[in-house]
Amino acid sequence: MNSIENNNNNNNEKKPVDKNRMAKVLSAIAFLAILFCGTYFITDYFNSPSKTSAEDDESGKVVLNQTPQALKDDTIVILKTKDNIDSEKKISELKVELGLTGEVTKESLAKALKSKGYSGGEINEDKLVFNRQSEHVLIPNKFYLGEKDGMLAIFKTDENGKPNDIYVGEAPINILPEVNQQSLRNFEKYYDTEEEAHMRLTAYTS
Repeated sequence: MNSIENNNNNNNEKKPVDKNRMAKVLSAIAFLAILFCGTYFITDYFNSPSKTSAEDDESGKVVLNQTPQALKDDTIVILKTKDNIDSEKKISELKVELGLTGEVTKESLAKALKSKGYSGGEINEDKLVFNRQSEHVLIPNKFYLGEKDGMLAIFKTDENGKPNDIYVGEAPINILPEVNQQSLRNFEKYYDTEEEAHMRLTAYTS
């Protein structure tokens, strides 16, 4: 009888030990499961196609930003002298006016406008804005159409780009459309020879 009671007591003492061991095993399994899931999701995130694609897009943007891009023909360019707007034209119009061919980049446009004293090229509300401090920064030794005392005139620039009137016509500038008046007042039309300047001036009044 005593032997049976001792066996029962031993079995009762082992049960708590078995429960503790089982709890530890379950905890270990749960920890390993959480660790596995965490590792899986982290690995999946960094290797996901969408993230790789996004990184590629960002990388592509950097490359594009480093490469001069052609400006669209309908891009608006604003030319200003100090705080006054000289003109607001599309790239397609400036290409004709400046004699530019092919694709026009911000850099090539800035180079062409530099001869007129403009610099900058900042983007403001999807428009390119170029500024100059004086409207009389002109190309040396050229013949410009302009306005003198309200009349159409021809100017010749000296070696420093300063304009001097050499001919004042009889036609008032206000007979021209406003856009042409503005263009001439801003000395936007210039030629290599006086003869060509006279021909162009005659074309305005004929």
